[in-house]
Amino acid sequence: MNRRWRERNPLRYFFNKLRYRARERGKVFSLTFEYYCKLVRASGYLEKKGKTATSLSIDRIDEKLGYVPGNVQVITLSENSRKAWVPYYRQLQEDAEAAVAAAEQEAAKLMDNSPF
Repeated sequence: MNRRWRERNPLRYFFNKLRYRARERGKVFSLTFEYYCKLVRASGYLEKKGKTATSLSIDRIDEKLGYVPGNVQVITLSENSRKAWVPYYRQLQEDAEAAVAAAEQEAAKLMDNSPF
């Protein structure tokens, strides 16, 4: 694809690029070009895509599913980045809660065995 073609066919170019990257990463890709066009036109994706925090990106709602109708949304790069950290923070919170519960149980055992 040459530069002139990309400039004349930006929707087709970015659709093909998204499909290629999905395949490269082993993700299912069953979006139709028509579905993609409706999504990006409704969101203003082409005008607002880029590399800043407020730029738009196409995101899979459920990361286990691929790029399939109903599982894609347009969100900012900032939101997408934040979304990636949510499972990590949840795990940290669960680990901290488990540690507190274990410490409380140990303290209760010590209190039960206390001669006072």
